[in-house]
Amino acid sequence: ISPSFDGKALHVKTNRDADSSFKMIYAESNSVDVFEVAGDGDVTMHKGALTVSEGGQTISAGGLHVVSGGITITSGGLDVTNGGLNVISGGATINSGGLDVNDGGATIKSSSSSSDTAVIESTA
Repeated sequence: ISPSFDGKALHVKTNRDADSSFKMIYAESNSVDVFEVAGDGDVTMHKGALTVSEGGQTISAGGLHVVSGGITITSGGLDVTNGGLNVISGGATINSGGLDVNDGGATIKSSSSSSDTAVIESTA
């Protein structure tokens, strides 16, 4: 393909209505499903991982749902720009760096009468 090419290098097209009952792209290795794009556009990676080396990742709708394995951020931190942070269960632990509340104050509530509501401890 020439450097001035501006068309489509790969174009998969069907005249069928978009739905999940067929696969637009399907890849397997030694009879094991590896990757597929369903007819409705859903992408499934059965093996391997998704690595984004440049450009980042944007989710415009639907959010991010992690079924298992959690999320690890190794650099850059986490910024929540709208909606706040809500821990449903399991609590929150800060291993280093402390907690700063810059605006809005803090409220601690407990519905349990058998446990401490707040404990402040120094090991220094």
